[in-house]
Amino acid sequence: MAKLTVLQLDTAFTRLPGDVASPDSYDCTVEIVTIPAATVKDIVTDHPERTNISGFEAAIDKIDHTAADGDVITTSCGFLCYWQNHLASRTRLPFIGSALIDLPRLTAIYGHRLGILTFDAGILGKPAYAEAMAGFKGPVVGMPPASHLHQIISQNGVHIDRHRAETEIIDLVRAMIAQTPIDALLLECTNLPPYKAALKAEFGIEIYDILTVLHNLDTQIVKSYYH
Repeated sequence: MAKLTVLQLDTAFTRLPGDVASPDSYDCTVEIVTIPAATVKDIVTDHPERTNISGFEAAIDKIDHTAADGDVITTSCGFLCYWQNHLASRTRLPFIGSALIDLPRLTAIYGHRLGILTFDAGILGKPAYAEAMAGFKGPVVGMPPASHLHQIISQNGVHIDRHRAETEIIDLVRAMIAQTPIDALLLECTNLPPYKAALKAEFGIEIYDILTVLHNLDTQIVKSYYH
């Protein structure tokens, strides 16, 4: 069975089951590698080309040197989509930088009936992310800055009020669907999958995220409840 290494931003908040950086999300062996000084502010930025990613490069080089064939590397932030090709080129292992790598496939299936829920829609819409967005024309909705989960992530809080976060996320998606009906939703933010089951139960739509990308790569990685 493959070993999964998660390159995690330098954060302190609780990683709930379903989060990409929670070992409880997986059936395989998992290693969480925190990248020092890689803050949310540094990675979620209008100008990712200015970000120092040497910590990610060094971690990947070390992993690649010792890993077995079939092992997998992923990250804890979908905005690393900007660096997908660059970081993937440093390793012989599959590298999943963001759930957004699944966007072309999902767009081919759902067309304009696909939506994206992201940490920050304004930043994701910047020119730097045009390649990752692959010409996507559907609705893209970001977490309001005042929302609980956004504040926890952006301010590097510790305790997540799961009920509050779930309620706010459901309300956010309800507003999205009221404006633009969709059949499927792609979660850019890797901290959103813990709420996937609630979203599916509430709206009856298909939900995709970083865990479904990992599952499609290797069906033995993610626990069945989360893919």
